[in-house]
Amino acid sequence: MPFLAYIVFIFYGWRKFMYKKSHNHNDRIMIDYYSNFSKIRDWNTNVKLSLAVFSLLFCIGFDSIIVSITTLILTFSFIVLISGLDIKSYINVMKIPIGFLILSIAPILLNIGFTQAGIIIVKIGQIYIATSDSQIWIAINLFFKAFGAVSCMQMLILTTPMHRIIISLNKFKIPKLIVDIMYFMYRFIFIFFSTYTQMKHSAKSRNGYKDFFTSCKTFGNIMSNLFVSSLQKLELYNRSMDSRCYTGRLNFYETEIKTDFLQIIVTVMILMLIFLSGIISLLLK
Repeated sequence: MPFLAYIVFIFYGWRKFMYKKSHNHNDRIMIDYYSNFSKIRDWNTNVKLSLAVFSLLFCIGFDSIIVSITTLILTFSFIVLISGLDIKSYINVMKIPIGFLILSIAPILLNIGFTQAGIIIVKIGQIYIATSDSQIWIAINLFFKAFGAVSCMQMLILTTPMHRIIISLNKFKIPKLIVDIMYFMYRFIFIFFSTYTQMKHSAKSRNGYKDFFTSCKTFGNIMSNLFVSSLQKLELYNRSMDSRCYTGRLNFYETEIKTDFLQIIVTVMILMLIFLSGIISLLLK
């Protein structure tokens, strides 16, 4: 029962965090809009892709909270100051990965047992919910490393239209099958979320979220219908592609994008700062 109560508490907090009242309910499906109207939309895609990939490798490879925080700061600065995305929109985009990260590190951070061990957080009857110094450090390090890695990918996605990323990946000789699957997955995520949003607003108009238990029931009903509805939409999209002579190969109109000196300078400076933070973290060990 205490474990069940903990799960319910996490779910309720997650729902409040993700679905708090807002006049703009399309923030989570605005990634295409942000990338198409970014100030650096016309930067060379190969440069931005290289920056994102090497930043990701440094963030994960050094395995240091110093590198992770440095990566977070630099990617945030790149997206907000250079790309021109406002802070509120950036936070709205990052809410979903932050929520998943919090839920993911909870099992690492907490122990539930019948014996006293570590730092006791809550005691319910004979059951202890506890943690330890080592678990806290591992959870914090893992959170910032994963968050930094996500920020590296968001740095690319929020500043570059998807079709240009696909063209760039093809230039790097990534297998065509992998690139096509990635593109379809990206698009179908929006299909799923669009269908879910419609169902959620329909349930809201019928007081489907008036209290916690009604919200749980509504959420379960939506999840049970979401997959079927998405498959129906997927079939419609498939027919639409067939009617446009789709033969199993995605082709995009390609334009030549020049690389200027500023792009190289910004990319090299960001990578050097992340690498330097990694060297400092190694010296401090």
